[in-house]
Amino acid sequence: MFEYIEFYTKNLSNFTILLLIGAVIAILDITFRNVVKGVYLNVRNNIQKRHGISIGGGREGMENNDGGGGGGDSGGDNGCPKSCNAVESLQSKLAGLIENAAKLQKDIQNNNEIIKKQHILIANMQKSVDKLSKKK
Repeated sequence: MFEYIEFYTKNLSNFTILLLIGAVIAILDITFRNVVKGVYLNVRNNIQKRHGISIGGGREGMENNDGGGGGGDSGGDNGCPKSCNAVESLQSKLAGLIENAAKLQKDIQNNNEIIKKQHILIANMQKSVDKLSKKK
């Protein structure tokens, strides 16, 4: 009889431990989902505030990644919102400015080399003038 009691108490304690582990996992799962939902909603609100883009409510904003629906402000090519076209034009202007800056940097380096050579020529000419003046 003691064997039966011992067997059932062992199994009951194991069952209780597994039940507690399951409850902890369920609580962690719910907490994690709430955190992810909060982060998603925060990012969505920040996008709306910065760009004035209306994103569909709830899960629609996550499902419509093609840019063609979900209440998006699509007015450009390939489902790109109007503000995206402005960003692209600014990027192209910035790329042009970077190219011009690189050209200017090369020109400055070339000018510095020319100036160094001219300083050497001036120093040599000054030496020649000094020699001539000493001879006279």
